[in-house]
Amino acid sequence: MSCTDEAPAIEREITLPAPPTEVWDALPSLLGDDVELAPGAGGRLHADGPEGERVGVVEEFDAPHRLAFWWVPADGDDAPSYVEMELDGSAVGTLLRVRETRFDAATVLRGISRGPLARVRA
Repeated sequence: MSCTDEAPAIEREITLPAPPTEVWDALPSLLGDDVELAPGAGGRLHADGPEGERVGVVEEFDAPHRLAFWWVPADGDDAPSYVEMELDGSAVGTLLRVRETRFDAATVLRGISRGPLARVRA
């Protein structure tokens, strides 16, 4: 069960003609043009992309099956979102599922001071 089951989310899935290891290696390119991703739970994430600069922290890193992280715009007061990427496949194809849950300000205020993003912006 995800911590975001009660919050509204955007979900997408696509089947790619590549094995999970190749799709996994390409995941950072889905996050932006210039991405730094430290593997492992607690690892930092930094991405520059079409929507601007974002910073975050990795919550789950299970290569090549699952990547979950929190991220937030580096500037401004926008609330963070939680992104889950799951890969399911074989040597000939991979189903990639992406779920992004954006939180409202009230939810953030209740938990952000104790959460992983408290350390990222500091």
